[in-house]
Amino acid sequence: MAEQERSRRFEVAVVGVTFEGRQDLLAELYSMQEEGIELTGRLKREKENRYDSNAIAVEVEAMQVGYIPKALAARLAVHIDAGEFIGVASVRIIRGEKDGRTVYGARIDVEMQAENEKEAV
Repeated sequence: MAEQERSRRFEVAVVGVTFEGRQDLLAELYSMQEEGIELTGRLKREKENRYDSNAIAVEVEAMQVGYIPKALAARLAVHIDAGEFIGVASVRIIRGEKDGRTVYGARIDVEMQAENEKEAV
């Protein structure tokens, strides 16, 4: 009998969502989400990123909305570079207000293979 694969899932707040016109993209994605469309996401490793060689971009519906936070990206990059699959299990676009303006953010559930039974969720 094959051993059942164990996975670990955890929520991540996407960073960098206020740069490069990403608020407009997130507003569009938020509207889609409100219409009942289930959004899909993926992680894209950016080894050549000039700011962080461990950078991992977050794409939702094939549009880059931000990045995995730097400290977490440093830990995940090792696994991705080793060929392990790390996926986006779910995407949520959030809306709030700051200084009287509507702002958007993104939260994703990241799923990866657990290294041991204790890590499995």
